[in-house]
Amino acid sequence: MDIDILEQEFKPKEIKKRKGPGGKYLDYVETHSVIKRLNTAFSHNWSFSIEKYEIVDGHVIVLGKLTAEGIVKSQFGSKKLARDKQGEPVSIGDDLKSAASDSLKKTSTLMGVGLHLYQDDTDNSMDSMSPNKGNGRITKEQLNAIKALRTKAGMVSHDVLDLTERMFQTRDPMNLNKEMASAVIAVLEYMQKGNGKPDESSQEVV
Repeated sequence: MDIDILEQEFKPKEIKKRKGPGGKYLDYVETHSVIKRLNTAFSHNWSFSIEKYEIVDGHVIVLGKLTAEGIVKSQFGSKKLARDKQGEPVSIGDDLKSAASDSLKKTSTLMGVGLHLYQDDTDNSMDSMSPNKGNGRITKEQLNAIKALRTKAGMVSHDVLDLTERMFQTRDPMNLNKEMASAVIAVLEYMQKGNGKPDESSQEVV
């Protein structure tokens, strides 16, 4: 394993942008770039598997496990179900694939891959946030529920911000409406069933 390779910043041409809430553009790297980085750092000696999956409030949620040289990292990935005009799922298989790719990228960050893309957000905290009033936005009760579930899951603020970004392309919970907040709560409750806890015997590198 080569830590320097894992934590090496991606080249500008490898960093893509997508439009997020409020017209803000978010940086990300494509799955094939992450796979290439893992192949280089571990000489192709690594594996990734989906341990569990479930559909929660219109979102495919998967728990992925990345294993390399005795190191095990687990992280959730998610994808909102694509639906046709009649409201029926278009392709759950494709949504599962996208959620798995999201999980792979998130577990890779726990190995150090692409961490520089998140550095600008590490000082964000939910603890000082207050819910907006009216307009169907997240309620005070929902915000408190998210904070409580986060604590029970042993998570920190940026873990929840990562989750809201994966689900709704925003790292600001104040951009969530009531329906979105309910979906985040459902995912955190799913984690409380014991599905979101990494293997305690796993070796850590970060």
